Amino acid sequence: MKEAGITFLCFLIIVGICFAAHTALATLFDWQAINVPVSLAQSYLLFSLGSVLVLTVVHIVYERNKDIVGMSFLLVTMVKFILAGIIGRPLWSGDGGSRMAQWNFLALFLLFLAIETVLTIRILNKKQ
Repeated sequence: MKEAGITFLCFLIIVGICFAAHTALATLFDWQAINVPVSLAQSYLLFSLGSVLVLTVVHIVYERNKDIVGMSFLLVTMVKFILAGIIGRPLWSGDGGSRMAQWNFLALFLLFLAIETVLTIRILNKKQ
């Protein structure tokens, strides 16, 4: 279980750095003026919770049966993708957010997907 703590600590550090950089860019380029139904902090919180859930499931499955970790990762990621689509749907509706808000939401989803993928690869590549 010590490895799980290290994985989650790495996740929190990476997300903290990304959030600080993203907030600095938003302040520098005055992105707060853009019509966004979901704020930057809310988006990071939602995606962080989803990623913690994905990584928790991966760790639980890894401890029980290492052969199906990849399939469980794909399944949980697909569920997260569907939920993100439902939550982000106001951005793509006619009265939703701007083009910048849409790209921001998509970039955050892809960023968290990349972080989850790298951390899952680290879990799978552990020495037995």
